[in-house]
Amino acid sequence: MKESEIEKLINENTFDKLKNIGDCVCYKINKPCHDMPEDELVCLEESCMCFNYDTSNISRYWNRSTKESTKNPNFDPTKPEGGCKIFNPLGGGKWLAKPEGGKIWGCTDCTYPHQKNNILEYLKSKQNNLKI
Repeated sequence: MKESEIEKLINENTFDKLKNIGDCVCYKINKPCHDMPEDELVCLEESCMCFNYDTSNISRYWNRSTKESTKNPNFDPTKPEGGCKIFNPLGGGKWLAKPEGGKIWGCTDCTYPHQKNNILEYLKSKQNNLKI
């Protein structure tokens, strides 16, 4: 995939262009998941679950194809769940208490994976594996 095709893909998949046709619950309630302009919020599968989210110790995996979760056999409940691989200083991530005990990394205030320049760099790094 060429860089121009990647840029086109990004520009065609912003919240403002998808909110009336997508499956995301945020589209259905017409409220972006992050506080940023709708025409700047990139809504690709690659950015919905941040490519920098550390999944090495999460309790369940979500399968987008089957829309089911699977228990992670390697999960260690004595350790915090999730995390940020790059410890993004501009992100709004923080450790949140889980109702059943323990901590999980929450990224609600982080817009890093939805910003056009960041998703462009990520997709360019993967462009040999991308197909339109």
